[in-house]
Amino acid sequence: MAKIDEILYPTRLDSLEWLRNKPFGPAHVTAIHLRDFGNILDLLDLPAGSRILDLGVGSGWTSRWLTRCGYRVTGLDISPGMIDIAREQAEKEEGETRFLAADLEELGNLDLGTFDGCLAYDVLHHVEKLDLTLEAVAKTLLPGGRFLALEPNWNHRFSFESVEAVRRFGVREEGISPRRFRRILKRSGFSSITRYHCSDGLYDNSAGALAKHLFRPLLHRLMKAHYATRVYMLAIR
Repeated sequence: MAKIDEILYPTRLDSLEWLRNKPFGPAHVTAIHLRDFGNILDLLDLPAGSRILDLGVGSGWTSRWLTRCGYRVTGLDISPGMIDIAREQAEKEEGETRFLAADLEELGNLDLGTFDGCLAYDVLHHVEKLDLTLEAVAKTLLPGGRFLALEPNWNHRFSFESVEAVRRFGVREEGISPRRFRRILKRSGFSSITRYHCSDGLYDNSAGALAKHLFRPLLHRLMKAHYATRVYMLAIR
């Protein structure tokens, strides 16, 4: 039933406007999305013209923005309703982005060709058979291809937003520990795996802000998988 709930998710919303407007919304949410996209470009570090596979795109804003940056993008999502919104929005912009409705756990059965990079932005915590998905990702990437994921930590499942999403929509909200994530990536055939911590953005010169900026990475390192955070994971094929 979990996949049915993921497929039908957009039909159960009171309004689709926030999906169509994404990444724009409340100022603090927009700021997070814009920072994330800047980090995505920085970490993928691919030249214009590269082929990128974008997983679980939802309403497709990351795919469309990657296309505007000069990449050739294929975006996948399990929900045909989401893909309809993504295509609708893409028609308003320059460039061509290919969108397909597909189950990420069936990625290995799709004939999509090969890619220079792959992005999984805030989606893998919805996937139950993560090993199947990551093995398929590795096979779609060319040698030296870059896979970038931005995911919430394992305790994401206990957050208010996750509990509410499961209650209202029945979707899967699990999260994954960096240690388990790294283990699956290695088994899937990735040879170089680097974890990055999310920045809190701007900080001023006050003692408290400086201390928070300086010691937060140390706290992340000490707490490891038990610290509530989002995790960037970059893996090279």
